[in-house]
Amino acid sequence: MGAEGNYQPLSYLTFTHKKESGKDRTLRIPTVRDRVVPQAILLVIQPIFEAEECTRMLLLKFNPEKTSIRHRRDGFSFLGYYFDERGKRPDEPAVKRLGERVGGVLQKAVEYSENQLREKIDSIVRGWLN
Repeated sequence: MGAEGNYQPLSYLTFTHKKESGKDRTLRIPTVRDRVVPQAILLVIQPIFEAEECTRMLLLKFNPEKTSIRHRRDGFSFLGYYFDERGKRPDEPAVKRLGERVGGVLQKAVEYSENQLREKIDSIVRGWLN
C-alpha cells in the first residue's frame, strides 16, 4: 500500500519457459498480495452491484427516508423481528402486541369454555409464530 493508503501492485515475477516447439514463452506471475487484494475488493463490491441490479430488474424503488443499509452488528427491526449479531428474535413491539392480544382474550375468559379459550390463544400464538 502507498503512503496515503492507495493500492499499488508489485512487480510480476517474470520468467521464460521454452515450449516444445522451441519458442520462448514469457510467464508473468503476480504476487499473492496482488491476487488477494482484487478478490477482497470484489467480495465487498459485487453484492452491492448485484443488489442494485436486482432492484432494477424488479422495478423496486427505495424511499431514502424509510430504507437504509445497515450492518447486522448495529441491529435493526424488520417485519416484527429484531436482527443483530446474536441472530433473530421477536422485536419488543411485536411481543407487546402479542401480550395485548392474549390479554384481551384472557379478560373475556369467563365467556369461553376451556377448549374455546385454548383454541383462541392457540390461534393467536400460531399466527404470531408464522
